[in-house]
Amino acid sequence: MDDEKLIRDPTIARSARNELLGRIVHPEKGCRERAGLCADCRQMRLITSDRDSTFYMCQRSAWDKNFAKYPRLHVVRCLGYDKNSPVET
Repeated sequence: MDDEKLIRDPTIARSARNELLGRIVHPEKGCRERAGLCADCRQMRLITSDRDSTFYMCQRSAWDKNFAKYPRLHVVRCLGYDKNSPVET
């Protein structure tokens, strides 16, 4: 089963789905245009609510209070930006 189908599978634990979402970035589907720098930042974690809303959480906010936990999107400048290297298959 590919990652896209696993994300939508209700039998998979939420933590496993979030882990998959954190690995998948689809710039061709508008992710970069919607989220800006957060789309490919190593500190970003995608969070999915019970109502299937998706939020971009900045993990850096856990130890550095200068960063918002859920930044306003479209982020165009960020001192904590850490470009995520592409996932190798």
